[in-house]
Amino acid sequence: MKTTWPIVLVIMLQGLVSGTTSWLHSEPAANRVLTHHRDNIYSIAASPDGRWLVSASEDMTVCVWDWPTGKVMARLEHDGPVYEASFSPDGRWLATADGDGKVHLFDGRSLLRVRCLEGHTGPVYALAFSPDSRWLATGGGEKDHACRVWEVSTGKSVQTLLGHQDAIYGVAFGANGQLATASGDKTVRLWDWRHGKAQVLQGHTSYVYRCRFSPDARHLATASHDRTVRIWESGTGKLLRTLQISKQPVYAVAFSGDGKWLACAGEEHAVRIWDWQNDALLKLLTGPKDAVYAVGWLHLDGREYLVYGGGEMRIHAAPAVRATK
Repeated sequence: MKTTWPIVLVIMLQGLVSGTTSWLHSEPAANRVLTHHRDNIYSIAASPDGRWLVSASEDMTVCVWDWPTGKVMARLEHDGPVYEASFSPDGRWLATADGDGKVHLFDGRSLLRVRCLEGHTGPVYALAFSPDSRWLATGGGEKDHACRVWEVSTGKSVQTLLGHQDAIYGVAFGANGQLATASGDKTVRLWDWRHGKAQVLQGHTSYVYRCRFSPDARHLATASHDRTVRIWESGTGKLLRTLQISKQPVYAVAFSGDGKWLACAGEEHAVRIWDWQNDALLKLLTGPKDAVYAVGWLHLDGREYLVYGGGEMRIHAAPAVRATK
């Protein structure tokens, strides 16, 4: 398997019902495996209503899946590896980032290509929509190091954020509109993006692959090649906790809907569920036969799923029973 870009998109869907999921109760018969890609899966995301999934792959395609049936609805061809794909929060847009330096905007309903955003030099590894769907942030690769913010309705580049000294592997918007970027330069930046100002978060000792805000935007989780996940207070940049996840690099993190748990995955071919506030491992899933590059939480029709994929070229979904307190 190629591992030219061993990082992932981590998705966390808002709107999960309140309560506590019990990982002691599972339904193996309901586990789902989706197969179609021919190479590493780097990104898994869902439409706002949870009925469509979109996956991005090294095989130069983006697949759009009908989640209830598990069938591929569309296969969107690109000119290079696709590192990230995501629906906008309002469902109107689907954005993809590829190794050819382009960001593509598709109509979120018809899946027709609307425009191509050009400005990065080299591959684009990360993207994220703002909560109001007005803005799209994208992260440049080894030849670029810039985060660009685009106006979605016009495709106009409205801000170029400079400061990182290596590729940007993670981009995230918080529910409050705060922007974060994670980089191979071992740092994370919290941006006042409209004014081009940033607070630099230091502590990781190797590449930082992904950064994800908690649902209330109060906390930021970062996954690193240094085998840790770190939790920061997003308002102050204070490091709150360092989780020693595994003996292998960690590529992916995702907060649960209530923000109490983290799903973490990486090179060790497993997915871990952590109670991050108490530094307690709740569940270890050892089914994957290769590195896991994408992990997240999905909710549809009252059901919650842990969704993950990577080097196996498959998307796995494991159901969890959520018991309301």
